[in-house]
Amino acid sequence: MKQSVRREIKALLDARAGGDADAPLRRWEDGWRPNLNPTQQLASDHAALFNLLDGELGSGKTIAGLHQMVEHCFLNPNALGFLIVRELSQATAGGAWDKLVHEVLDVWQNGNRQARWLQAKSGDWVENEDAGERLDEGLGLQFEVGYNFQTKKPEVWIQNVSGRKSSCVMLISLPVESHVVRKLKGDEPSFAVIDEAQTLPSESYFKF
Repeated sequence: MKQSVRREIKALLDARAGGDADAPLRRWEDGWRPNLNPTQQLASDHAALFNLLDGELGSGKTIAGLHQMVEHCFLNPNALGFLIVRELSQATAGGAWDKLVHEVLDVWQNGNRQARWLQAKSGDWVENEDAGERLDEGLGLQFEVGYNFQTKKPEVWIQNVSGRKSSCVMLISLPVESHVVRKLKGDEPSFAVIDEAQTLPSESYFKF
């Protein structure tokens, strides 16, 4: 391929990505990662096909699962992720979908933030005066939130290592057990996060 054509293709990808399409991969290869607490990191590093994260409210289990899904979508072009909840209200208004769009993807795009709480040498937890301040520039990862009128599902397209936004995460609510197969038939997600799985009435939700 001629060098001029390569430059034109890269310029087109950069424009579609909203900046330097190669920057996220370079920063990833340079070692950037989202900041996770030790338990979240343990879950993220686990190679099991199914990870069950259990913990009290505010322990960060949902955030850990969402970071894993974004990493999967970033490293695998054309990946399809499902964020599954029983009720749509679980995911919005501060739920898992809001956390994905406004917290997790923000970290990947703009950088890690100072934690709200820090552990002192005494072992006590103290409030961090610099909470919320950026620690780094992130990957510069681009994403686009939208709504698929064909599937009637909210979705977010995520830039991946190819430089294009060809990986997708869809929000799916499954309030009725008998609708699981019908609503998911034909779909082949490469990654799924099931939020608040303990609220689901039976194991059929895990066999689609």
